[in-house]
Amino acid sequence: MARKANISREEIIEACWVLLDQHRYPNIPRVAEYFEALDGRRGSNTTLQNAISEWEEAYREHQQNELKEYADYLQPAIDRFKRDTLQVMMTVVDEHLAQTSQQQSLKTQAIEGRYDSLTEALLAAESENTELKTKLAQLENQLSEVGAQNHTLTEKLQYTASRNQLLERELGESQQSHKELLHSYHQQQVELAKQDIQLQQLRQNNEQLVGTLAERESYISQLLKEYASSSAMQQKLDEIVSKMQVLEHAEVHGKKR
Repeated sequence: MARKANISREEIIEACWVLLDQHRYPNIPRVAEYFEALDGRRGSNTTLQNAISEWEEAYREHQQNELKEYADYLQPAIDRFKRDTLQVMMTVVDEHLAQTSQQQSLKTQAIEGRYDSLTEALLAAESENTELKTKLAQLENQLSEVGAQNHTLTEKLQYTASRNQLLERELGESQQSHKELLHSYHQQQVELAKQDIQLQQLRQNNEQLVGTLAERESYISQLLKEYASSSAMQQKLDEIVSKMQVLEHAEVHGKKR
């Protein structure tokens, strides 16, 4: 809780300087708030007002001293600026007077030499007129040449347009022929695909025939082997029979004796 106690004049003035440093201009509420936040003391408004008034006098004197110091510091520069400005103004006035005098002299000379100038201007205009006529004749010749060139270009454009029509017609025919060839090509592709299928079927049939032929060759080889074996046996039997016949013949011949 805030307590009421005496606050000295010096403390109030010091508080005013602190508030000013905080960019808060001192008044009774701000000074009272400052001491209440500092240590909880409260002073009467009369005491605060008297001390603040004394501080304001000191602050005004302080400002006047600062302004005087600034003025003393800036006075040499201000004096120098005044001298430079006065000198520049005098120079400008002198230049203006000289320019006015020169213009007046030029006007006088212009009036005196006006006739000569007009004569020279007339001669220059006649010379320029002659040059313009010459340039006009040159331009007319160039225009005639441009007209002839334009006629030639028109003929070339007509020829080019006719040629383009012919090329467009030939291009249309070529495109139609290309479409027909493309259609024929697609048909041939279809036929080739069919032939590929038939060829694959023939290859499969050939493979089956080769397998069957191999089986038959194996079977025939087996038969030949068996036949060869039976032929050898038959030959041996024939030999045995022949020998038996010889023996029987010999035996019969022996009995007859």
